[in-house]
Parts: sequence; C-alpha cells; structure tokens
Amino acid sequence: MNPTMVSELLGSKHFGANYNLLNLAPASSSYALSVGLTATLYSQNLDVGCARQICTGTKCFQGSLFIMMGFTVLGMILSAVLALRTRAFYRTTLDTYKSAEV
Repeated sequence: MNPTMVSELLGSKHFGANYNLLNLAPASSSYALSVGLTATLYSQNLDVGCARQICTGTKCFQGSLFIMMGFTVLGMILSAVLALRTRAFYRTTLDTYKSAEV
C-alpha cells in the first residue's frame, strides 16, 4: 500500500527518495521520542530519597505517555484531513473506471 500511496501523492519522479523518507520517518521519530523524551522525563522523576536511581509509580512515564498520545491523535487528524482532501480525486477516478467498464 505504501508504494502506491507514495507514487500517487508525491509523484513518481523522485519515488525512491520519497519512499525511503517515508519509511525512515517512523524509525527516527520512535528513536527520538523513546530515547530523548522518555529518558529525559524519567530522569526528572527519579526518587530523590532512594539510594538506587529508580523511579516508581505512574509519574515516571505518564508525561511521555500523554505526549506520545498527543502525537498519535495529531497523526489521526492529519490522516483524516488527507482522506477528505483526496476523496474527490478518487471519486472521479472511480467514476472514470466504472464508465469505461460499461
């Protein structure tokens, strides 16, 4: 599905670069959010009185959970906007194929 989506939305002139960039985006953002954001928030919530540097309770990962949830909701909204914007194009394309079959 991804190759078709990349070629239809971004064109086929620079297909290889666009496809690889699309596949690199989840990996790089996952690393940045997991290592950078979660580790920073975890270290800020360490128990001060504990000899071992550990964090206990929901406060350790609650902030990163809400931030990642926000990114997920933003992605869902952007996907819905993209679906609504391309709906007319695909409707006319489907009508063209249906009229060609008859």
